[in-house]
Amino acid sequence: MKAIIAAHFGELRGPNSMEESYAEICKTVDLMGFTGKVPVIKGAKRSIDKAPDQESASADFIIEEAMRDDPRPLICAFIRPLTDLAIAIKKEPRICGRMSVIWTGGPCFPDGSWEYNLNNDIDAANCVLLSDVPFSMINIECYDHMQISLAELQDRLSQCGKVGNYLFEQLIEGNYRNCANNSWQATRTQWPMGESWCIVDVSAVALALDPLHYNYEWKPAPFYSKDCHIFSERLARPIRFYNAIDPRYAYNDLFAKLKIVYGDQN
Repeated sequence: MKAIIAAHFGELRGPNSMEESYAEICKTVDLMGFTGKVPVIKGAKRSIDKAPDQESASADFIIEEAMRDDPRPLICAFIRPLTDLAIAIKKEPRICGRMSVIWTGGPCFPDGSWEYNLNNDIDAANCVLLSDVPFSMINIECYDHMQISLAELQDRLSQCGKVGNYLFEQLIEGNYRNCANNSWQATRTQWPMGESWCIVDVSAVALALDPLHYNYEWKPAPFYSKDCHIFSERLARPIRFYNAIDPRYAYNDLFAKLKIVYGDQN
């Protein structure tokens, strides 16, 4: 684990989403007892179309790591918009041959539709997909199967130290808040549904651990319009398009590691 990058998540909740991400990451890392051991780096503050010439400390960090003389592979998992990677590629295109990328994002094939991570920076996604960086996509049709019940989270997550309890309480609080206030999440995606959550981010970690060679197919890299629809009539390089990721493998690995480090306090 080289670093955790704080990403913006659009401006629907306000103009400072990257700073909110940074603060939350720092808090979680502190609860894990890893402050000072895992670097947390600020990313770009806005999407590329709104700030095309912005600087990004995380883009510089990606370049530095990609260009480092190290025989080990560099895997970048993006569970957010691709803004910082796009800035890095524009700044130093040679990194494309020195790393691989996993992205949880993108709408349904073949036509496309609104999808959260894509919508937060469509230009960045197009920039990366037009590059030649090895790319694995976990789109909404795939990551939407990462369901888990709140009962299982309470049983297996909340008992694992301060961080496990905090993460569980955050889910419960968000669940109540979103349902009670009819928030943009519930309105946009009909979520949450009551007694379960879809923790999308875990899928990217599972894929970094095991590339699951039998669960993907090669497809032409999509190119997205401003409304997240896909232009299909274009020559494009192939990318790995994942059809399924095993939720049990992903969650069992997460819970096992938390239990190993923090113990089961049941």
